[in-house]
Amino acid sequence: MILAHFENWEESHDFFINIKDGSNYILTPFYEVNPNRDFLLTYVDIAAAPIYSSELMISQIKKGVFTTLYKKDLGQTTITDAKWISNTDCLLTTGFVDIETNDVKDKKWYRMTIE
Repeated sequence: MILAHFENWEESHDFFINIKDGSNYILTPFYEVNPNRDFLLTYVDIAAAPIYSSELMISQIKKGVFTTLYKKDLGQTTITDAKWISNTDCLLTTGFVDIETNDVKDKKWYRMTIE
């Protein structure tokens, strides 16, 4: 598995390339891999990257294959930070984005466990 970065005048992405079969997995602007490197949390902070829609996705990584376990469009709620605290637990910071000012309001913190 190789982590690659591509950018041009319009967009940029990081993505994984499976060197065995050439398949690729495009990442959102923000992503975190757990300590065991078998779960990937990807998210979009729409306050930092407003050209994307707010999203949270959890994928499992097994032998270079990514399987999406959970995917959710968050609307005006955004994730501003995510950190793994163990192999199955992560902390998320969320907030509500005021579209007129692009300010993040009502920040909340959550602990999420992947089972």
